[in-house]
Amino acid sequence: MGFKHVMVKANGVEHHVVMAGSGPPIVCVHGFPEDWYSFRHQLSGLSDRFTVVSYDLRGIGKSDKPQRGYDVRTMAEDLVALVRALGLNKPAVLGHDWGGSIVPIAVYREPDMFSRMIIVDAPLGRELRPLNSWYIWMINNLSPWIDHQLKRRDLFPHSIIRFWTWVENQHAFTEEDINHYTETYFQEGTLEAWLSLYRSVWHGPSGKAYETFREVVFSCPPVSVSWSAPIKPDIKIPTLLIWGEEDPALPVQLAYRLKRAWPEMELFILPDCGHFPHEEKPEEFNKRLFDFLSPLLS
Repeated sequence: MGFKHVMVKANGVEHHVVMAGSGPPIVCVHGFPEDWYSFRHQLSGLSDRFTVVSYDLRGIGKSDKPQRGYDVRTMAEDLVALVRALGLNKPAVLGHDWGGSIVPIAVYREPDMFSRMIIVDAPLGRELRPLNSWYIWMINNLSPWIDHQLKRRDLFPHSIIRFWTWVENQHAFTEEDINHYTETYFQEGTLEAWLSLYRSVWHGPSGKAYETFREVVFSCPPVSVSWSAPIKPDIKIPTLLIWGEEDPALPVQLAYRLKRAWPEMELFILPDCGHFPHEEKPEEFNKRLFDFLSPLLS
């Protein structure tokens, strides 16, 4: 692949950054259990008109693995610092899964930095409520058994990717793709980084269980959203929510709840698609993404 790989220091952490193309920038933020590579189809498919940037979160892949900072707020600070370090002018920003929880925090805190926001199959608002997410509950309540299971190369990460992918789209992940994610997942420190992120949502950096979504993500007033309420931050830029209709990890009903709470947001549901729309159906995903970003080309 003809992508440019660089190391960029942001918020005190060296981040592995991958770039392609020229034109208005879009920064892509990955989720679990993946890395920058999850946006390979966007790096190749949109780079004729846009500068596409993808990177490894702290602790993941080739990025530094510091002892601390594995929470969505710190990772949002990383994103803001990375945009500044790269000298990007009002990029669009896209987040999938945990990346979709990180991105709105960055946009909320730096409203003039970004032009447009895209959220893809992400845990937000009541969707992040631990009791509504069986796998977050398992990670936080079945340790050390779950820690041992997650370290089994014969099971992970391919079993998660296969299970969260709609049955008709299994071909979307080649053996090369699975091998890439396996090598990243089993790099020293990577699994520990993911576990720290999941557990920070359950307990918080202090170890005390959070009572409100505001405490977890939007710590700045005037946002005040409880676990039982959906998210609706004071974000003014155009926003698109993309969701796989057959997502087993974050069911599509959660997308409809978000839309009801945030009516200004555009919603695009991809049928016959699981948790990874940008990888399972890259052509349809990229077409909708291009349409949403096309005003930036004028």
